[in-house]
Amino acid sequence: MALNIYQRINAVMKEVSYVKKDAEVGFGQNKYKAVSHDAVIALVRKSCVDHGILIVTSQVGAGKVVPGETATGKPKIRYEAFYDVTFVNIDDPTDKFTASAEAHGDDGGDKGPGKTMSYASKMVILKTFMLETGIADESRYGDEQGGQGPQGKPPQAKQEDRQDNGASSRAQYAIISKKIAAFPPNKAQSVLNDYRKEIAEMPKEGQEGLTKLAREREASNQ
Repeated sequence: MALNIYQRINAVMKEVSYVKKDAEVGFGQNKYKAVSHDAVIALVRKSCVDHGILIVTSQVGAGKVVPGETATGKPKIRYEAFYDVTFVNIDDPTDKFTASAEAHGDDGGDKGPGKTMSYASKMVILKTFMLETGIADESRYGDEQGGQGPQGKPPQAKQEDRQDNGASSRAQYAIISKKIAAFPPNKAQSVLNDYRKEIAEMPKEGQEGLTKLAREREASNQ
């Protein structure tokens, strides 16, 4: 009896479970580790082929182009769009599963749309197959490495996790502060509301800094 799309996805999940962060994003204090689109595709491609799953990413509606500039003053373009990522049973194309995602990509030229599509596809694949990501192999395979710290992690892995979280917070701070500056003054509070989850995970000084920026931006409209 042929497997349906959910059974095929489950079969892939039995074969793949972990993808390592392989790319560095940003620069300076805002640099942090991330999982690249290519690393995710390389991990799941063979299993998807073996189990007859085709993954199709489609843009939903028109994208939004937002001009801006980098921290050093160079021009950049942000492309924002919604996507449907569909997992198709190749033996019965009517049997499929679709997940939707919103994504944006920044670029100084014409690569924004491609970056945005790649990000949406990557995130849906990670979530659909419930793939773990980590900084070091020890965070996933502690039992094989020995020298474990609390919760099965080596002490150095816990330190790397803290460093990564700090870098991620700085990156989010940079993104949100630029949003506040780019939007009209009367929309500054709306930016904070849109990113309230990310702000809640920041250190206290970061939360206070963004609140101050939003207030100053709103005051400039008076």
